[in-house]
Amino acid sequence: MSEARLRALRGDNAQPDEPPPTDPNDPPPEWAYHIGKASRSMAAAERFGQKVMQLPPAWRKAVLDDAQGRIVEWFKPTWTGRVQRAWDEIEAASAEQMLTGRKPKVNVTRVIGHASPIGFLTQRTLDALDKPVRATRMELPAMVPDSALISMTDHQIYHALREAKGDRDVIRRALESLPDWIRMDDTQLYREQDTLHFARPLPDGRYVVAVLRWNEVPNKGKEKVTGNWVITLKVVKGFSGIRVR
Repeated sequence: MSEARLRALRGDNAQPDEPPPTDPNDPPPEWAYHIGKASRSMAAAERFGQKVMQLPPAWRKAVLDDAQGRIVEWFKPTWTGRVQRAWDEIEAASAEQMLTGRKPKVNVTRVIGHASPIGFLTQRTLDALDKPVRATRMELPAMVPDSALISMTDHQIYHALREAKGDRDVIRRALESLPDWIRMDDTQLYREQDTLHFARPLPDGRYVVAVLRWNEVPNKGKEKVTGNWVITLKVVKGFSGIRVR
């Protein structure tokens, strides 16, 4: 894929609706109409995630490989800010409870269902999901996501932190770095009936896991976006699903 077309798809052109010069090895011309500098927005990320799944595999891999290198630029500043805000509010509520002896209500005015793009499924992950898998007591069909986009709502961020209990600091750090490690090739991937589990080992032998549902619209959310949603993070000792990567 030419550098001109990659620049167009990732939004580097000054005039995002002007298609770059045609190259015979590039995707069709309509793929020049890209997400542009608005790529930090959920709507633009949603469109990109859906469109990229319509590409032939080789082109899709080229576009997704380029996108993986731009996750920090596109999404991470907004994402880490939302995680930090949730952490600060939960910590403030815990401190208030210790002082007053009463369980305060976390400031729910900020928990309004805003969705944050985290990144995109890699082609390697899509390849791992594109065939049926079997285990002793489980057989799962191949799955093809409608979108490559991975997202999480603020409801789910708060839920993951509140449920972490003694592992809250582990979950906070894992949430902050989620855009980085969910796309790494050495992150383990497990399938269960209707969820994917992205797992990273911890020094004590346990794993921190991001649980993802695909092709869903979150129940609690302002933005009704069909996609792949991280529903929680947790710390586990082992897995019940089938490892696919």
